[in-house]
Amino acid sequence: ISLDGTNDYVTNESLSSTLTVEGVSLWFKPDLAYQTGGSKDWILGFGGLDTGIALGGDWFGPVTNELITVANANHLWSYTSTSALSTSTWYHLAIRWESSSSSTNSGNAGYDIFLNGTKVGNAFGTYTSGNGSQISADAIVVGARYRSSTPAWYFNGYVDEVAIFDSAISEADITAIYNSGVPASLEDYSPATWWRMGDICGSSGTNIADQGDDGNAGTLTNGPAFSTDVPS
Repeated sequence: ISLDGTNDYVTNESLSSTLTVEGVSLWFKPDLAYQTGGSKDWILGFGGLDTGIALGGDWFGPVTNELITVANANHLWSYTSTSALSTSTWYHLAIRWESSSSSTNSGNAGYDIFLNGTKVGNAFGTYTSGNGSQISADAIVVGARYRSSTPAWYFNGYVDEVAIFDSAISEADITAIYNSGVPASLEDYSPATWWRMGDICGSSGTNIADQGDDGNAGTLTNGPAFSTDVPS
């Protein structure tokens, strides 16, 4: 789907059950060059406060030079870099919960971050104390932050194949899912929610069918458009 960066997003505010986020896989192609100190938006929200995945910065005080950040309210796991996410380029983004020693917070649990199959997460920050915990999602929003059920910070670009896992996925799984830049079926990995953004029967109009296990269909809101521009 194509999101205009103004008010488009996809949402399900009434999940069949709260999701413990063990992992995420999605593809995105930005129409803005997201970078530190430049454009910044939210590509995936999970309800609550600042909970989800953000692109660009610098907007989180406890971390600097962030390019990709997984946020769970007061706790932040990031990929810090002075590079940019280029326009007109498809990227695969994945995260997985590491329960022992994450690359983002060495010696502690945290969300590892992968870009195009490579582990890149390298920073942790907190506004309070502690090392943070797994995200419990009570909503799914693609293309916007959803703090207190109010969308903001809209992503500008394309998003495809959004999957959320409530059971553990491995680094090897992420390598296989990336598949050298060509999306493949996720059926063998049993995602709880898998929005293929129109690739299966049942996605039409403003409806996004869920090919995952939980039946959490999405709704296109404010005019996102189905597109034939897909990662390949």
